[in-house]
Amino acid sequence: MSHHGHDQGRHGNRPADLMRRASDASGGVLLYNYSTLDSRSFQSIARVSRAMKDYGPYFVAHDVSRRAEVITPGWSDAEREVLAGADGSLLVVLINSSRKAKAKAYAVQLPAGYASEGALAGELPAGDFALIHAVRK
Repeated sequence: MSHHGHDQGRHGNRPADLMRRASDASGGVLLYNYSTLDSRSFQSIARVSRAMKDYGPYFVAHDVSRRAEVITPGWSDAEREVLAGADGSLLVVLINSSRKAKAKAYAVQLPAGYASEGALAGELPAGDFALIHAVRK
């Protein structure tokens, strides 16, 4: 998602920023400053809301006990989250919160015995997030 001007970067309503807040929370996210809500903000909210709909139990349970089992070279804990599902599956959340226009490469290494339902390597544009759902083989 490109960002023109400064308002979106300043107020943090990009998909990456909202996903970071949702990943840190277990009971929801409150957006209260309507002056920063423009069409890009609503698009970001829609993307994160779809992720919450598809993977809600991971975010509500917020089980980060298996974070160390997933390797993401070059990504700090502030840029990623690993949420465990009750069935043993994992949801890897990558968050490129960079303010620069440069995409960030990723290569996710899952624990032995897991398969991904999405690409394990690629590039993530600045201000965006990616979800990788991993299930036991």
